[in-house]
Amino acid sequence: SDDEDLKIRLKQFRERTKAVPVDTPMICQVLAPDDYVEYMDLTQCLRDHGFQVIEGGVEGYDELPTMQWCSYRSVAWELVFRGNLVCNHYYMRSGLIRKAEFCKMLSAHSPNCIPESYAAIFKGQEEREKFIQLIESLCKDGIWILKPGDSSNAADLMVLDGTGAGRAREAL
Repeated sequence: SDDEDLKIRLKQFRERTKAVPVDTPMICQVLAPDDYVEYMDLTQCLRDHGFQVIEGGVEGYDELPTMQWCSYRSVAWELVFRGNLVCNHYYMRSGLIRKAEFCKMLSAHSPNCIPESYAAIFKGQEEREKFIQLIESLCKDGIWILKPGDSSNAADLMVLDGTGAGRAREAL
């Protein structure tokens, strides 16, 4: 099952001693847009730090990479969880602060961990009031995050529980 698979992965991750053995050659696979690689001077920076750089696929190479620089969707997670690969990716920030991206990432690896969510577009005071009542009832049994749809970069986030649910009324 997906839950068992996730538990195994987490156990493997916690038990790892080193991400990459010291005597392993440092090879980085870069799977990023060309304009990003050029703008960051990524290839040269990696070489300056002792990495052999593979741009694109690993076909035709004798050794597998010890590091990947790519979007979070392209990471070889199985190798990361086993401690055989280090990943570094510029896309993760969006994957954490944008709920849609975060849900895509989570559902790809463990579909049962998507948080319960509610979205609302108010067409009047009555709909707004019903949504506030829903929030207040949900907050009695746990902690919820309220994020206005027009906010960005985690601006205006509110963490609500039974004691602060009334703040939702002020925010909405």
